[in-house]
Amino acid sequence: MPVYTTEGGWLNLPTEELVSKSVLAKKSGFLGCKLKIGKPYVLEDVAKLSAVRETVGEAFEIMGDANQAFTVSEAIRRARLFKPLDLAWLEEPLSAEDTEDEVCQSQATTLPVAVGEWLYHISHFRDYLVRGACSVTQVDVVRAGDVHEITRGV
Repeated sequence: MPVYTTEGGWLNLPTEELVSKSVLAKKSGFLGCKLKIGKPYVLEDVAKLSAVRETVGEAFEIMGDANQAFTVSEAIRRARLFKPLDLAWLEEPLSAEDTEDEVCQSQATTLPVAVGEWLYHISHFRDYLVRGACSVTQVDVVRAGDVHEITRGV
């Protein structure tokens, strides 16, 4: 099963440290890493993601986690700037409370959008998928029921 690490990709870390932690993750056998994004200026995020991509190469997945930090227009803008970096996905760019915003943002970019950390019922995931509001779901079975509940509802 492919695994990635979420450790070491914190927003406050300098680029050099993110690069070294990503290299260590790759050497440790991880197939990717998730990095927090959401710096005040988008080019800060682009520079950080670019440095990691240039160092770890194309055969290593990079995911960007925005922790619901953006407006629709900012999420679309950033997704367009992140596209050349071949991110595996852009995670939770918008508030989980408005599926319409997620639909708008997802339709405006080809960058995969991941959701799930703050969805609490299988019907929420179904709604996101049916409406095209995301392309990746990350179900937390502790929050959203249990494994049997989730697999029954899909």
